[in-house]
Amino acid sequence: QWRRLGFFEKDPVRGLSELASSSICTVTSCRGKTAVGDTSGFIILCDRSSIVSKFRAFDNKICHLFGSTESNLLVGVGEDSSGSSKDHSGVLFVKVWDLSSAADNLFPCVFKHEVYQGLHVNKVPVASICASDDASVIVLGLQHGSCIVLHGDILRNKPVKRILPAAGRGSAPVAMGLERGSQGRWSIVAVTVAQVLLYKDVTGAGGPGAGGGEVVEEEGCGREEEGGGAAAWAAGPGEMLVGRLQGILAFSKEGRGATYAFEGPKRLLAWARPYLVAVTSDALPA
Repeated sequence: QWRRLGFFEKDPVRGLSELASSSICTVTSCRGKTAVGDTSGFIILCDRSSIVSKFRAFDNKICHLFGSTESNLLVGVGEDSSGSSKDHSGVLFVKVWDLSSAADNLFPCVFKHEVYQGLHVNKVPVASICASDDASVIVLGLQHGSCIVLHGDILRNKPVKRILPAAGRGSAPVAMGLERGSQGRWSIVAVTVAQVLLYKDVTGAGGPGAGGGEVVEEEGCGREEEGGGAAAWAAGPGEMLVGRLQGILAFSKEGRGATYAFEGPKRLLAWARPYLVAVTSDALPA
């Protein structure tokens, strides 16, 4: 049952001046906190009591954040001015922080790894990220459609790294979700503007041929000008929610699931269990 909510008047919460003065580029929810990343490389944390803490996470901008609601781990991708590039500028790193302990508002970075280290692929931006609750599996979806998978003993800085070739039409993933199956085999459900994709056994537990991608549906979330462009992973039921002009469709590793029909452009989808939040508008952009 859908419930329509209009925008309403609201008062700003006191003590959030750090947010007002930041150039925000990514937001995620964590365990009891909201994490905000800005273009200067800082992460701002705000808890339910509006207590704010801020720390430097990267030398340059933060590209993506992914938080777990089941653990105190926060995963981020951003640029540091050090690494293997010749000019030591704008090198992409993936990091993990433990938010359960802090000294002087400094949260320990328990994992740091250069994204393209040891890989012979074109260095393109990271389009989306996802991770397991314990950060034992981290997936980076690249702009050209490939995926980098880090797994293993990540928090001891002993990751195993593999790259999954682009499946389907090779479009950048708008959103991705991880689901663990039998015998510890992980699958990725990904959605692009053109297709819904499934990658099975992405950590290679089933042998060298594991991790191949297949097309689940020959229609993705579409583009914003088409009334789509929104998708979100619902971790509870293990479904990818895909917003289209006619409604919202659910996909799992078994294929297409339920359909929630209501017309209108879908600007943003979010899963706040047990609720599905959809931000929509009354008309397509002119």
